[in-house]
Amino acid sequence: MWDKVVENWRGKFTKRVTKGMIKPLNKTIGYFLTILAIPVFGGAGLAILIVGEINLFSSQVRYQTEPMANVVMMIQASGLLWWAPA
Repeated sequence: MWDKVVENWRGKFTKRVTKGMIKPLNKTIGYFLTILAIPVFGGAGLAILIVGEINLFSSQVRYQTEPMANVVMMIQASGLLWWAPA
């Protein structure tokens, strides 16, 4: 049954489609994906920054029981993340 549905669909819709019709559709889809990617990756970068700041103000750092090397390591990692896209 399913193969008849697929055959019928192919017969109805695929014979009229040309490359000229697909190109604007692909551009439109790419445009919307670009718009979607900006807040997604921006939000991911902001989340990494927030998690790092929360870690910097944790109780271990506040009471000076966490080694300073851990804090410096996170600062270097976040600096590398901000430098890399440029």
